[in-house]
Amino acid sequence: MTKKAWVLLCSLSMFGCAPSISDPISQGGVSVSKPDMKDKLASEKQATLLTGKLILPAHIEKDQSLVVVLEVTNPQSYGVPLLFSSGKRGDLYLYNDKGQKIWTWSEQMMFTQALRETVLASGKSMKVTFDIPMKLMKTLWGNDYTLQAVFAGKATESKKKVMGKVSQKVSFKG
Repeated sequence: MTKKAWVLLCSLSMFGCAPSISDPISQGGVSVSKPDMKDKLASEKQATLLTGKLILPAHIEKDQSLVVVLEVTNPQSYGVPLLFSSGKRGDLYLYNDKGQKIWTWSEQMMFTQALRETVLASGKSMKVTFDIPMKLMKTLWGNDYTLQAVFAGKATESKKKVMGKVSQKVSFKG
């Protein structure tokens, strides 16, 4: 047998029959398969420095403005230095059930252009408040929407993403 044929035969015996990582296999009670998308999403959430949640009142009225609060929390064991490039600390978007953006909180606002730095201490939270006007609430009544908030702070000492978008479905029905 020639040297080339021997090398080819050895290579095939070692690698040619091995299962790929994407094929589920089972040996000795151990199972390997493709990563679950839920695990990927969970790891993406953990890759951010801060976490956020939307806080809505327990009861929403048609004839009143709606105050929505974005609570931003630092779960890290250290303080996170943040930079704001204006007086805007976040924004709120309203999407209809077709996924179309129908309102933006900052659209009718004006913000100072001053740079501002702060540190969000470990375990502490900051709140960003948005107001959906009564006039708009009257037109929204009777339908389902999605609220989406974004945080405007940028990390000054980390390359990690500061925080992802925070979304919540809401039904404006009496």
